[in-house]
Amino acid sequence: MNLLCWNVRGLGKPRAVNRLKNKLRGVHPHILFLIETKLDKRRMEKVRRHCGFMFGIDVPALGTRGGLSIGWKNECDVSLRSYSQWHIDIEIKEESGIVWRFTGFYGRPEERNRAESWNLLKQLGRDQSLPWVVAGDFNEIAYSFEKMGGCVRSERQMFDFRDALQKCDLADLGFTGLWYTWEKGRLPSTNIRERLDRAVANTAWWELFPGYSITHLTHSISDHCPVLINTKGSSVSNCSIQKKPFRFESSWVLEDDLVERIKNHWETSDSQFPIRMTELGGILENWSLNKKKDRGERKKTLQRRLSDLMSADPDEESLAELLENATWKFEILERLFDDQQVKRISSIPLSADHRQDELIWKFDGTGEYNVKSGYRVLQQEDTSLTTGQNAQTHSNLSHCYAKIWDASLPTKIRIHGWKEANGAAHLMARLGRNLDSPSYWIEEAPAAVMDLVESEEHQLRSIS
Repeated sequence: MNLLCWNVRGLGKPRAVNRLKNKLRGVHPHILFLIETKLDKRRMEKVRRHCGFMFGIDVPALGTRGGLSIGWKNECDVSLRSYSQWHIDIEIKEESGIVWRFTGFYGRPEERNRAESWNLLKQLGRDQSLPWVVAGDFNEIAYSFEKMGGCVRSERQMFDFRDALQKCDLADLGFTGLWYTWEKGRLPSTNIRERLDRAVANTAWWELFPGYSITHLTHSISDHCPVLINTKGSSVSNCSIQKKPFRFESSWVLEDDLVERIKNHWETSDSQFPIRMTELGGILENWSLNKKKDRGERKKTLQRRLSDLMSADPDEESLAELLENATWKFEILERLFDDQQVKRISSIPLSADHRQDELIWKFDGTGEYNVKSGYRVLQQEDTSLTTGQNAQTHSNLSHCYAKIWDASLPTKIRIHGWKEANGAAHLMARLGRNLDSPSYWIEEAPAAVMDLVESEEHQLRSIS
């Protein structure tokens, strides 16, 4: 028997329902447990029946949060034990008459309410009279190695989870497939992965199904991966293929070579009209089977690549898989992200000109650095002269500068006056005050020179 547990993160859109149906076709579960359907009871029942599960229990969502559903096939003998917003507990009777218990579990997403989830699990675990398996999204990890990226999980949180499992005599069943069942963020800097979904069982269930298998499947409509439980150890059950009468599929008209295939047969066949139509039907059936085979191989290739991308750490090489000839690969985007994320990603403009990155100096129209623009930036950043207590001093100095430059004096005298106003004249007396900051040419100067104290009068004589 196959049981599929999946946190689908909403089934309100037709595309999400269609993708769920596609996943179910490849797995063929007898029992389906869905978490976070985000639908009311009437809409969820419609979706469940649309997926082929005529019998089931649907727990409505609270607004746009939560919602559980469990459905089973006609050949399954199932009876309900209890249910709530966080669990659905059923009994399953095998053809041999053996009865065992399955509980679909949804741990509270808020950390502050996690203790209520463990109390519910302990309450359900008081009855150990039947082989019991619990599966679903527990919203918690048992050990630190079950998480990669993000903040470190509190040891107390993980201990409380392990303690609840131990008191219920539940042990992890292990798995094959993807290591982490939940993922957030596709960029290396924001990527977080955790094993939040799992299956646990008591000793009696282990002994009843010693050849069981647990598989983490690839996914495309949720940030959680489906957990498949098979009591006989086979991950996928086979389905029989029955011969069907010929029917023209409306999707065939979308194929480019359909008209040419029909035209070639009609022009080359010498049979009468009824026989010619029968032959054409056989030709189209074979053509359709080949098309389906090609699409199936392509789907398997994409699923393998999707599995590789999800199991590997995100890097530039894996992110480049989303692009082809400067355009987004929507087929892969829609498998990896939800509708809103696909819309945001596809809105990012792409350039077909593959040039190397260049350094651009944004303070000049040419994009290149020059001394003039650099000096202008420094002036703009130096706001200390025009704010606070320095504002009045700056105004006085500006007035002084204007007087110096407007004076009817030789150019050298005006330059010297401007240097004096700024404290920039090269006087030995001024240099002597800065001897705490060693300078090569001062240290190497003769002692006779160092003893001289140059005055402003000497400076004015030298430039007159």
